[in-house]
Amino acid sequence: MSSAIAIQSVVPIREKADETSEMVSQLLFGETIKILSLEEKWAEIESSDNYRGWVDRKMLFENEISSNIEPNCSWIISSPIAVIQRTGIDGVQYLSMGSLFHEYDDETEMFRMGNMTGRLISGSVIKSQWSCVAQLLATARHWLNVPYLWGGRNIMGVDCSGFIQIIFRINGIELPRDAKDQALAGRCLDTNEEILPGDLAFFSNAMEKIVHVGMIIASDRIIHCSGSVRIDILDKKGIYREDIGDYTHKLHSVVRMIDRL
Repeated sequence: MSSAIAIQSVVPIREKADETSEMVSQLLFGETIKILSLEEKWAEIESSDNYRGWVDRKMLFENEISSNIEPNCSWIISSPIAVIQRTGIDGVQYLSMGSLFHEYDDETEMFRMGNMTGRLISGSVIKSQWSCVAQLLATARHWLNVPYLWGGRNIMGVDCSGFIQIIFRINGIELPRDAKDQALAGRCLDTNEEILPGDLAFFSNAMEKIVHVGMIIASDRIIHCSGSVRIDILDKKGIYREDIGDYTHKLHSVVRMIDRL
């Protein structure tokens, strides 16, 4: 089974091998994938977060197929947007927060991705590691007003679980792609435990299935993506939107991803 690197800024993962098929997720620059099967135009892939789907081959890895790619990279774009210049390619390329470099020299601002090299023109690159809750909250606020996009994982369009996944990645914590799986990645709080900033709140539908996630930023406030990334009131019932005067999401559980968040 071969592997590959995403070298486009954003690459749609589709449910079927068809350009009109639903986009179920996205790959960001520098993310690694496993190739499960190949067709003339399409590749069936599995992402590093175990998401499966189909990718247009010409968008992804025609020149960057490799069998020795580490799935976890230590350098990550931490600014909302970064600009790079790839060696031998005309023009610049814009990358979203959460994109990855496999190798990066902080002094020369040069990076390497497999056989591809280039230079950071503008933006911030950091080592992916846990710092503190304050930094996690600051990262989340960069995404305020980003519009909702089903399957989105980038600064121009994101869904609820993609938003949570990327802001935790920037702070050194890799989470699953979907909300229902993210809910299993930490410790579920008892009903009498105090919720703290950085905890994740999960919300369910009428069938008690988890369908939404957001991050608690204060005892009664949550940042989440619903229509856009926004801050709303959170209480024991769920999310209350003052602008419409009603509840929009029913609280299911609260989960702590690491001790003393």
